[in-house]
Amino acid sequence: MAATTNSILIRLFALNPNELSPRAQEFVRQLPAAAEAEREQIGQQIQYTTTALQNVQAHFDASQDQVFQLSRELEASRRQVDVLEEAVAEQDEVVTALEEAVDEVRARLGEVVEEKEGLRWEALGVLDRKEVEIRELREGLGAVGGGLEERVGKVEGSGV
Repeated sequence: MAATTNSILIRLFALNPNELSPRAQEFVRQLPAAAEAEREQIGQQIQYTTTALQNVQAHFDASQDQVFQLSRELEASRRQVDVLEEAVAEQDEVVTALEEAVDEVRARLGEVVEEKEGLRWEALGVLDRKEVEIRELREGLGAVGGGLEERVGKVEGSGV
């Protein structure tokens, strides 16, 4: 716009002011003030644009700092994830080993229970046999005792 105004001014000043109409002469007289007002407006726009660009640059710089900080935090988080994954893997190994140990203990307990059950049945069999033997001995002793009583009774009855 300023270039257009300047080119118009150059053409107008090249003319003889007396050759212009009164309206054109008035226009030419107001041109320097209008040009100055336009320069001030352009200067304000430049200042506003410069300030806006500085603000954008400041926001951009702050954003870059935030991106850099977030990048460092992300990297730290990734390292923590790696450490946690290793710990989980180790815990998985421990859990697997414990599960295997539990399975072995269960199997051994099953064997022990079977052995004890067998021993229990064996002991019950021995007890049953002993009860039978005791019964037989009692019966035998009862017979012997009964025979002794008869003999003692005969001996007593014989007057000896």
